[in-house]
Amino acid sequence: MPNYTTYNIKMVKGDTESFGFEVTGIDSLDTAFFSCKRNSQDANYLFQKSLGAGITQSAESRYIVRIAPEDTQSLAPGQYWYDLEIGKDGDIFTILRGVLELVPEITEPNAVVYTSVDWGNIVGNIQNQSDLQAALNAKATTSSLAQVATTGSYDDLTDTPSIPTKTSELTNDSDFVVESSLAAVATSGSYSDLLNRPTALTDLAGVLPVNQGGTGKTSGEVLTRFLLYVTPSVDGTMASFALSDSIMNYKVIGVNFVDPTHHERRGYVEFSISQGRTQYALYPHLILYAGPDQIAVVLSTFSFEGTQVTFENKRMYRISSSFSSEDKGIAVIDVYGYK
Repeated sequence: MPNYTTYNIKMVKGDTESFGFEVTGIDSLDTAFFSCKRNSQDANYLFQKSLGAGITQSAESRYIVRIAPEDTQSLAPGQYWYDLEIGKDGDIFTILRGVLELVPEITEPNAVVYTSVDWGNIVGNIQNQSDLQAALNAKATTSSLAQVATTGSYDDLTDTPSIPTKTSELTNDSDFVVESSLAAVATSGSYSDLLNRPTALTDLAGVLPVNQGGTGKTSGEVLTRFLLYVTPSVDGTMASFALSDSIMNYKVIGVNFVDPTHHERRGYVEFSISQGRTQYALYPHLILYAGPDQIAVVLSTFSFEGTQVTFENKRMYRISSSFSSEDKGIAVIDVYGYK
């Protein structure tokens, strides 16, 4: 059950309203608030009274709440929400809650008071009603009004501006162009509609290694890359292996290789296929080791018969800063064919 009393207050907008309440069992309150909102869930108050500012203690345990004229003067007639909340020793209680209903005021502070004319019962000659005559003289007669004043139609306006109906009548300050002046590719987006198309991709001449994002281009040609072999793992020196297709079916072969004991030591070489040739070398090819003064030269050759590849020499010769050398076996990671 709620611990408050519901009570609706009805008052004239802009009037003074006051009421009292008594709290038994205590001498004085710590806090007291009378708050009014448009809606109960609003964040802002329309007005609020507090202890010492609109709420006064008239006697022991008795208090008076005063709603001043300025609190409701600017509010529209209607219903508003209010509550009365008190506090003592850290405890808060809402003791009153309800609707504050404002009714329209008849007597307004700034209203014009007519002392010489009874506007509800005008009698006598119109010339004797001087204030009414002055008001009527300030009004325009219907015959003096333009036709648009009563129709509200654009067609009844005079001196209307000339509104262009064609884009050709406008100033083309944005440099718009007509579709007929565009090239065909502007609307089709088709490569075949371009003029002066290149006839050769000479700007792609040279060879970019696959491990650097290459696509097997050589001497201006752009070739398609096919994977012919990939090792399941690089854990030792590569023995002979089989390709998925004969290298004689391709123009260029690319080989990725690695030192199986040092995976950071790896390289890539490409070579062109020659008809009738059955042996190819992977040298010379330089790769950089961990140190800036260490390089390696691949010294490996292999022969093939169809798709079967046999290593003849699987060595990678390393040169260090002290000019010492050591042989290392190589392992093939994958083989690509380009055609």
